[in-house]
Amino acid sequence: MPIIEIASIAIMCYIIGQLLKATPIATKWIPVLVPIAGAILGGVGMAIGVPLLVEMHLYDALAAGAMSGIMSCGIFSAYKNVSGDYDENNFSKKLQIPKEYVR
Repeated sequence: MPIIEIASIAIMCYIIGQLLKATPIATKWIPVLVPIAGAILGGVGMAIGVPLLVEMHLYDALAAGAMSGIMSCGIFSAYKNVSGDYDENNFSKKLQIPKEYVR
């Protein structure tokens, strides 16, 4: 099954997410807006005749686009958290248990 169509939607969603960061929109809304953009891209791809998306029903194409958007957000967050470069939250910092609680 060719997945280049789905991967291209994920790449476009990643770019949309990066563009949204440059706007005054709060960062917390980006994981909500990017899957919506992915669903729109999935629907547009089906309408213009992208081969894999044309074979799907409309709700399948929308779901594939939304999942591509979720995937692009997840891959970005996972990379930033693993690399330790994500200063906007405390996910990259390990929980330090005080020594008096450790046996």
